[in-house]
Amino acid sequence: MRLHRWSLPILVRVLMPALAPGLVQAADLQAMAQQAARAVAPADAEIRFEAPSPGMTTSRTCSGQLDHQVVTPRLGPRMEVRFQCRGTSGWVVNVAVPWHVYVPVLVTTRPLARQDAINADTARLERRDITQLGYGYISDPAVLGKRYLARALAEGTVLTPAMLLHQELVRAGDDVMLQVDSGGLEVRAGGTALSGGDQGERVTVKNGSSGRILEAVVVAQGIVEVMP
Repeated sequence: MRLHRWSLPILVRVLMPALAPGLVQAADLQAMAQQAARAVAPADAEIRFEAPSPGMTTSRTCSGQLDHQVVTPRLGPRMEVRFQCRGTSGWVVNVAVPWHVYVPVLVTTRPLARQDAINADTARLERRDITQLGYGYISDPAVLGKRYLARALAEGTVLTPAMLLHQELVRAGDDVMLQVDSGGLEVRAGGTALSGGDQGERVTVKNGSSGRILEAVVVAQGIVEVMP
């Protein structure tokens, strides 16, 4: 179940392959910036790039390695990609990427009251531009039939995690499965939750083998992902 919150933005860094030394055309910089931005969008997204403002990007010469990375904290209507030339006359420039990112999100089908159920009659998936959804969104239909509203909503409202009644998928004292991503290899271990939380929230857990106290994010009922 995917609940997308923007409350804890993190710096997104996507390193792209270095380019050969030489003149880098403005159009190439813009194309590479769009490619880097696309890499941080959801896999199922429909992306529409806007034309950059004239003169925003100029051609430059780089005698060494040219790296670039996305430096915008979260998906927004304008992403910044930083290019760094590591030659003898090095330079750094940010290239703006104005865009729209459309993904299916849950939207209310009619006016709803507090504690109304979220189900197939009260919500449906519609493609919306998530760069405009600063308070988050819900994209997983698995929510339908399982959650209730914390407040009244108008028809056509994009559902966010904060609009749902709090539900502790992990409670303090629960036995939990700890997931750790180690270099692309997923490692699992048993543990105990020391605090409770809903999906996407941070909790404190104790590793059953080592006894270490760790910070983790709730993934599903009884499952948490240990933070690096």
